[in-house]
Amino acid sequence: MDNTSPLYPPEPEGSVSAQKEEQQEQPQKKEEGREQKRERGALSRIRTFRADAEEYVKEKGVTLGSLAQERHRIVLSPLPRKGKHLRLIFFIFVAALVAGTGAYFFLRTNGMPQTFVPETPQTFYPIFDERVIMVRNSPSDFIPEWQGILLRSVPQEQMLGVFTQNESTKAFLSAEQWFPFVGIDAPAALRATFRVPWTLGVLGTSGGIAPVWMIPVASFSRALAGMLVWEADLPYAMRNVLPPGLGSRQFDFFKDRVIANQDARFLQNTQGELLFTYVFFDRRILIMTTSFEALEIILSRFLIDPPR
Repeated sequence: MDNTSPLYPPEPEGSVSAQKEEQQEQPQKKEEGREQKRERGALSRIRTFRADAEEYVKEKGVTLGSLAQERHRIVLSPLPRKGKHLRLIFFIFVAALVAGTGAYFFLRTNGMPQTFVPETPQTFYPIFDERVIMVRNSPSDFIPEWQGILLRSVPQEQMLGVFTQNESTKAFLSAEQWFPFVGIDAPAALRATFRVPWTLGVLGTSGGIAPVWMIPVASFSRALAGMLVWEADLPYAMRNVLPPGLGSRQFDFFKDRVIANQDARFLQNTQGELLFTYVFFDRRILIMTTSFEALEIILSRFLIDPPR
């Protein structure tokens, strides 16, 4: 069949080539369109807060000042209801913890109130046992119990510590307080040199027990001067705290004697029996007792292991 017949009209020149060119240009145009969209998208994302605010102001018909006030109101607004619930739960937990702790200690103490009981003061000489005498406001609170202690049996070279405690304040009496409390009229200048802690006790010897006082002093010279003044009245002043019958005997006057390399003063009765002796160990601790043997035991120990 002849292609030149009217049924097949001839194609215009250049149509094929034009179609090919158009087909080639279409992908290129699509790519260019995509590039333009990406550029517009990128430009649209480059925005500022100020630009957004101005656009919002134009749309809503408000001012930038009213926006700032609204933002401040939102920041200072109270916590949401959920936050209040969390705080309430936290407070309940803390209250339960405190209540549980209190109940624990209450049950441990059997519901009884606990009173503070101070420890007995440190002693200069080691003690094998201790006795606390509770006193109120009279020498009679102390003297009978002390005289009963003087009748006890104490192992040789062992000491029973005796402490005087105020029943109401629970405080232990210092040496400066103890002497006037039990009715012993020691010179005020001597008592002013007394320091704490001090030691009162009874020491076991081969001849029985002997009361012992160990008192640190702030000034050796003033304490010695006070003891020398007190010597004339000391036996009578100390009569209620000395072993039974000792204070009522006739006595001579104090004399000097060296005991364990220490200068001591002592008092004898007319029969040559020792009534009282004292020494200042290392010029800082006044030691008083009624037995040479007791004084030697204490000094011998102090020379090996000086008290601090």
